[in-house]
Amino acid sequence: MEHTPGPWIDSPNASDAIISTDPDVIQVEIDHGGPFDQEAQDYYGGFVICESVYPKNKPLIKAAPEMKEALEGLIEFINRIEERGVFQFVPDLLDERDDVRAAGRNALDKAEPA
Repeated sequence: MEHTPGPWIDSPNASDAIISTDPDVIQVEIDHGGPFDQEAQDYYGGFVICESVYPKNKPLIKAAPEMKEALEGLIEFINRIEERGVFQFVPDLLDERDDVRAAGRNALDKAEPA
């Protein structure tokens, strides 16, 4: 199953929670055997992504869906540039290209459900 789609936002009712208000999230969770608690939905103002979050970590957590999408796009962009032979003109960037792509792929692999 994919991650809960963004945007992820601050709960209007619980200052330390991050939620999704996507109406499809509830149905997706039900379809995949996830929990559904209407009382919790009402309290938090949406589907809880996480709670008891240290305030300085909230921006990073809320940005996660968009960062994942951007990283996937950057890796695809590197691959398209490579397919067009652009790196042959800048061979000094080959190691950096490989390192960046590997780091991006590693981060995306960590984001996949176990």
